[in-house]
Amino acid sequence: MPYLYGIAVADGEQPADSHAARIALLRAVDKSAEVRRIEFVGPQIGEELAEYGALALLVTALGIVAYLALRFEWKFGLAAIIANLHDVIIIIGFFAAFQWEFSLPVLAAVLAILGYSDGSTPDLHPVCAERLARAVEEAGPDDVILFSGWARGSSASTEADLMAASWTGRGRTRLVDRSSRTTLGNALAVARAAQRVGADEVVLVTSRWHARRARALVRSALGSNARLRVVATDGRLSPHRGAREAGAWLVLPVLAVVAARNR
Repeated sequence: MPYLYGIAVADGEQPADSHAARIALLRAVDKSAEVRRIEFVGPQIGEELAEYGALALLVTALGIVAYLALRFEWKFGLAAIIANLHDVIIIIGFFAAFQWEFSLPVLAAVLAILGYSDGSTPDLHPVCAERLARAVEEAGPDDVILFSGWARGSSASTEADLMAASWTGRGRTRLVDRSSRTTLGNALAVARAAQRVGADEVVLVTSRWHARRARALVRSALGSNARLRVVATDGRLSPHRGAREAGAWLVLPVLAVVAARNR
């Protein structure tokens, strides 16, 4: 049987940490327990909803009153506003009486952190650590965090899992993509995540020497469905990485077409 529960997050506490602790406690009682969905309502969303909602209601009410007052009489405009409020109150009453769930749509960005590994270490690669540290600075409390990367060489853990385990930043929920082996795979995973949560902005975190190629592929995969912003670290480009990047640029036009067709 599914359960819906709410958690009040204390000042300074990360929502993900609070959630993880309660899930661990729940699984101690029932090992088959699983998480279907996580939603975090932060103060930023609450403030924006209250401000924009009140403004929209005020503008709409004044517009109705002004039109009816000019076209007929001011009393008709007042009566129309009362009738509209009557309908809203009835709908809210139904939600309250039947305890229907009202789910908040995703309003924040997808913050995508691209993995990197050359198979030299089973631990988190320094390049990934740099990207992770930069992403922590960018992350907001309502963002959806995506970690993307597979296990290269003999590593037992994927780049995505290693980054997720080392994450100390904020975020509403986390997504882990363990299957992407290339930048094209990263781009398709980012596009799928943005479509899944309905995000209107994607923030891509990668290294400066990788940023332009990653931007081109992610842009092709996203199309015009979301805004794209790239945040780059200042990591050095070694000769080995430079050779890999030069080879990858040769096939970039073909990969961009593939990304667009998989949209």
